[in-house]
Amino acid sequence: MEEKYMKEAQKLWAKYKYCVMERSYSHYKNISKYFATGDVNESEFNKLISEALEIEISKGQAINTLQHVWGYFKKICDEKEKLSFFSLLEMYEKDKCTLTTVKDMLYKLSGKYEVRYLLDSFYFNNQ
Repeated sequence: MEEKYMKEAQKLWAKYKYCVMERSYSHYKNISKYFATGDVNESEFNKLISEALEIEISKGQAINTLQHVWGYFKKICDEKEKLSFFSLLEMYEKDKCTLTTVKDMLYKLSGKYEVRYLLDSFYFNNQ
């Protein structure tokens, strides 16, 4: 595969990976394995991403992804932020708040702590 596209695909994957994960962890793993082959084809990669994004977000997958994203903050946030996140996560699990509410908090933390990887991703854009 052309090295130039591999770099482009890696950048795109970084933007899409949490959007894929919140829909299907198995699709996330399959795309990650696809990258590990080192032979990424543009049309195949686009097809895999498109297929994954067609899947409805499920609560279980969303919670798993929220917990993954929380990993960026667990060592840098203060106790109040930690308690707020886990309170919102529990509320979401019990249908007392929306996924958007929890993701909004993570987005604000991304800005506060300047987590470029998350800010540059599409995770907060596709609600």
